[in-house]
Amino acid sequence: MGAPSVSYPGVTKFKEVKYTQTLGVEPDAVSMTIVPQASSIAAFGTLSIGYTGQTTVTLPDCSIDSGRTTYNANGFTTSIILLDRRELWKKVVPINGRYNIIRNGTIQARNQKTLRELVQLLLVACGELTPDVSRVNNTIKPEVNWYCVEPALALSALM
Repeated sequence: MGAPSVSYPGVTKFKEVKYTQTLGVEPDAVSMTIVPQASSIAAFGTLSIGYTGQTTVTLPDCSIDSGRTTYNANGFTTSIILLDRRELWKKVVPINGRYNIIRNGTIQARNQKTLRELVQLLLVACGELTPDVSRVNNTIKPEVNWYCVEPALALSALM
């Protein structure tokens, strides 16, 4: 294994980095213990974690969730928690929509959308500009009735 490498705007000396990957709509979390920095640490930025000669994990649009500086016998350390861009999904406008409504055992012709189209609609509502939904089933047409629903919660329920 090569030497570890971590980069985040404004951070120059890392002591420890822990990456917790999640599935679904909850954001990944990265806990960093760093030497106090002379420069400002960016509130938003791209985080890259890797080892020399191996695949690097890149998380664009991360944001600082919390931070603190502590002192002990070894000196000062700063701890920060970064969350990936799915944290921003919680701050978008709620959506409304009725799709694939079944009447008399038949899906109404208007407002028909496949699962793929619904996932695309929700990801765009979450702020994803060009989501790749090509692997989502394109034959299923689930009935949904959203009224003032957070897109990320609708996405979680749908999937």
